[in-house]
Amino acid sequence: MASLALASALALQGCSSELPKAAVGVEAYKLMPAAQDPNKRLDYLIGPLDVLSITVFQEKDLSFEEIPVDASGNIIFPLIGQIQVSGKSSAEVSRLIAARLGERFLVNPQVTVLIK
Repeated sequence: MASLALASALALQGCSSELPKAAVGVEAYKLMPAAQDPNKRLDYLIGPLDVLSITVFQEKDLSFEEIPVDASGNIIFPLIGQIQVSGKSSAEVSRLIAARLGERFLVNPQVTVLIK
């Protein structure tokens, strides 16, 4: 029995490894993830079934209090048709609608998109 314990101890001795030393000082700070800027605002991304309020400055016929986002993440907007809005911020959708309206219908349209 003693020989079995001795053989086990000798076998395990060969398996031991030294643990890496912990980083200290400046080296420890290099391993830490960068701190998030607390002043940075994360924009909400539009998702399916959200409701948008879209205003085109001085264009009452192109301004809407409520436009629902369908389950696929799209809206239907007059003159330009279907637009994929899911995964975009309200600012991105504003620029997208303004660009499409500006291609053929309006000169320098000012579009505001709010999420209700």
